[in-house]
Amino acid sequence: MLENSKDLLYIVLSFCILWLTIFLCWFIYYAVSILRHANTMIDDLRERLRGVEEAMHAIKDKFEHASSNFVFVSEGIVKLIQYFVSHRKEVEEEPEIPSPVKKRKK
Repeated sequence: MLENSKDLLYIVLSFCILWLTIFLCWFIYYAVSILRHANTMIDDLRERLRGVEEAMHAIKDKFEHASSNFVFVSEGIVKLIQYFVSHRKEVEEEPEIPSPVKKRKK
């Protein structure tokens, strides 16, 4: 079987190549597994960011809607204040009606 030392060298080299191949296959398997896990995490992160983005758009739309309503409400309040101020000026400008003075009996 082993005729010279060269045959032994070939056997040892073949075992080394076999173990190197097994190690490389194992390494590639775990590298692919890690990359698959990272891809899954990135997909989950994208979904969460999409949800956050949708929530932000919903909040923005609600604020825009509320601000458009607030303009009408603020204009109404300003007109109401103007009415009360003008009404108060009218009341202050009217002369007082003298009340009849009652004489006291002694």
